[in-house]
Amino acid sequence: MSTLHIAAVCLTDKQGRLLVVRKHNTRFWMLPGGKAESGETPFATMQREVLEEIGIQVTKEHTPYLGHFEAVAANEADHQVSAHIFYGHYDGQLTPLAELAEVKWTYPAHLPEADIAPILKEAVLPALMTRLAADTTAI
Repeated sequence: MSTLHIAAVCLTDKQGRLLVVRKHNTRFWMLPGGKAESGETPFATMQREVLEEIGIQVTKEHTPYLGHFEAVAANEADHQVSAHIFYGHYDGQLTPLAELAEVKWTYPAHLPEADIAPILKEAVLPALMTRLAADTTAI
């Protein structure tokens, strides 16, 4: 099984909703982010991908590190995802760019479980909820 090395960000808004994205010709909702290029740090990967996908510039001071997670890849058979995840806050409308078909702000409980990327459902959301409950400055 091959491993995809990615970096992504959990963005929440003032209502406590999470930003999720869906790529063209896929059904899974996931976080904005993507695959690392040769020599890129996880933060640089996430920063570049977020700019390409939703057109916003994130900074280290506003997007702390949430953790490293692994799971089965959502859209690529026989692949595993190794993901560095960051989190932050953003309020505003976004337009899907690059390979994205949709972006939406939603409460995680409102996403159909069958349509959430495994890494988001199994690992990232529980870690994010724990971190946000402990970190009152995150929102």
